[in-house]
Amino acid sequence: MSEQPHGTTDTWAKLIQFPHPQHQQAGQTLALPADTTTEQDADRELDVRDDQQPPARTGITAVAQRGGALAVRGIKATPGAISTGWDASAGARRHLMFVYAGARDVNSRAWARLLHRDLTAAIRQARADRNYGELAVLEQQRRESANARWSRIGEMLTVAGKATKAAGYTLATLSALFLLVTVGVAVYGAGAEIGEFFPGNAGGASWESVWTQGYWAAVAGTATGVADTVTGLWSVAMALFPWLTGAGLVGGIAALHKTGKQSHNLPDWVTSATYDEQDAADDIDESSILGALRHLGISGLDKAFKAGWGTPTHPARVWETGLGKDGKGWRCQIRLPQQVPVSEIARKKNVLAHNLGRLAVEVWATEPKDKPGVLDLWIADPGVLTDPVEDWPLLAELSTAVTDYFAGVPVAVNMRGDTVTGHFSGKNWANAGMMGSGKSTLAITACLGAMLDPLVDIDVFVLAQNADYEMMRPRLRSLVTGAGEETVEACMNTLRELYAELDIRGKALAEHTRNGDPDAEKVSRRLAEKDARLRPRIMVIDECQALFLHEEHGKEAQRLAILLMNASRKYGITLMFLTPEPSTDSLPRKLMAVMSNTACFAIGDQQSNDAILGTSAYRRGISAVGLEPATEEGPGDVGTAMTSRGFLAKPGLMRCYYVPRGQHKAIVERAMQLRQAANITAIAAVEQEPRDLLTDLDHVLGEEKVSAAEAAKALVAQYGRTYHRGGKPMTGPQLVAELADQGIKVPSTKNLYHVDPLTVREQVARRSPADASD
Repeated sequence: MSEQPHGTTDTWAKLIQFPHPQHQQAGQTLALPADTTTEQDADRELDVRDDQQPPARTGITAVAQRGGALAVRGIKATPGAISTGWDASAGARRHLMFVYAGARDVNSRAWARLLHRDLTAAIRQARADRNYGELAVLEQQRRESANARWSRIGEMLTVAGKATKAAGYTLATLSALFLLVTVGVAVYGAGAEIGEFFPGNAGGASWESVWTQGYWAAVAGTATGVADTVTGLWSVAMALFPWLTGAGLVGGIAALHKTGKQSHNLPDWVTSATYDEQDAADDIDESSILGALRHLGISGLDKAFKAGWGTPTHPARVWETGLGKDGKGWRCQIRLPQQVPVSEIARKKNVLAHNLGRLAVEVWATEPKDKPGVLDLWIADPGVLTDPVEDWPLLAELSTAVTDYFAGVPVAVNMRGDTVTGHFSGKNWANAGMMGSGKSTLAITACLGAMLDPLVDIDVFVLAQNADYEMMRPRLRSLVTGAGEETVEACMNTLRELYAELDIRGKALAEHTRNGDPDAEKVSRRLAEKDARLRPRIMVIDECQALFLHEEHGKEAQRLAILLMNASRKYGITLMFLTPEPSTDSLPRKLMAVMSNTACFAIGDQQSNDAILGTSAYRRGISAVGLEPATEEGPGDVGTAMTSRGFLAKPGLMRCYYVPRGQHKAIVERAMQLRQAANITAIAAVEQEPRDLLTDLDHVLGEEKVSAAEAAKALVAQYGRTYHRGGKPMTGPQLVAELADQGIKVPSTKNLYHVDPLTVREQVARRSPADASD
């Protein structure tokens, strides 16, 4: 049955009408009707969403208006009321601690710069690591820095000395002038005219008048002017002083508060409270990330933080890539300290998510392949993974929708909200996830999109009894379901047929190349449109573990699947494998080694995760273990998958489109219209070259006698539908009868009907003497 829920039930959520938020004051209580909650509801966190999406997360306390109702997250419901108040005294103490921590950090940084503590710490680390080359460089740098500081102090003292000397010279000059004037007045008399002292000067002015009215008047005027100016400036300064002082004090406190909030030396009671009051998408910054890492309980990180890691004075570079918006979340890269591998962070992902105020599935910690030791951290905006995924794009204009196998179809959205295209040409898919995780949803959506290309033929085999694909039957080439041997046999026959068809497709491409087509090195849409032998084919094997673990056909199924995947890249054939229990048995290692597209939905353990996403994927943080399947209590993370390759450029999460079952019929009808318009009213009949039974037997048989049944299977495996009789693979008795027509009587020794290769070859030689002479 389909694993994606549709619609809503009364069990998902209760919509509670609250008063409008503008009438709600901080610290007041939102009253609820006494009968809207039960004792069980009182202990359940509410997550009220729109009618199309059931609740799936709790977390950061937030109240948001949606459709006239309020979405309440992270608030405990009680039968009487919901409290929205906060402890004012605790908040005040917390903010005072931020200011204190900021002042302490500023003071610490100042002393650190003065005493070269960063260089000293680096020298100690180099000495401890016995890195003597770096040690010599650091010590030389410290000496040069100290010398440069003393040089600056010397230069400042020299400038101060020169300024003092210039002031002294100026004062001495003025004093000498004053003394000269005074002596002149004493010698010539204060009443003498200036003309007597400076011949040629007339005017009757005396030294006394100049001295008393000129010099002293100028001095007095200058002094009065200076005094008036100083008094005016002082008055303005006194008027502005309270405002300027207040502004400076507020600015200084704000700066200290900001610095303190980013401090890494805050006590636990402050940081834990800080996490609680973070809100929505604006709560993530560098300090909150480092604070969350600080409280993971990893000894290596604890030692690094105590040594100052993450602070401006620490020599180690922390941020490989700064925090920035990345689609519907935030991303950064952090160079971790020694003794702290990325796998340790990934192992503590649940705690890290809690510290950041997120759900576990909203935080992803990975290690880039090209940057060992670097933590690539992606943090989703709250609710991104639980808000409804928009409708499948092809539904909007279904009446005119047409797809292209060679271009792919939309199957999901990534965490940025961009559409993820599922490509078929040259690709093979493997989807895994426990029941209710949504793995079949991805395959169903892909098939619905592919059938809107009239050239595509689709075979679906479900090795269990369900009706997930039943609505698509009119457009499918074949649909076989059930847990019986008939389904396994039918699946094996199609695998053999596809493998045999590789030869036919290869010869068709060679034919087009000989006819002068320069682009016939692989199947293209242009070639598929004009040559029915090259039409694309998709084969879906759901519950594939039942095939690969089959006692009789398991080994052959693995061999054929691997051979097909290795050779079908350019032949327009796509295989899809689905399993709820990925392992090296249900998804053989050799098969996964050549798999192009892998997606893991909710899974139970690390081993299963790595079986589908690749060796060490879990250790590198590429994990679907934190995803939850749908249950009776809620939808979990149904439809959300971690991909390691193929679907996205880099490993990451994607959320699959869900096409409601009620829409399948309309899509199939549109697909049938396209098929008829392309004049393809039946399954493409691949033209088979005439084959010779004896020649083919000569090719598949070895040197030993084999039973007729085994010989018939060998013919079917090698040549596919050529050796189908009545729509089913040739049987032993049928082969015996046809050999009799060719003049070979197969003895019924012990009812085994052994076919002798020597007898076959002798008959071929008798029939064709030229071949016998060769």
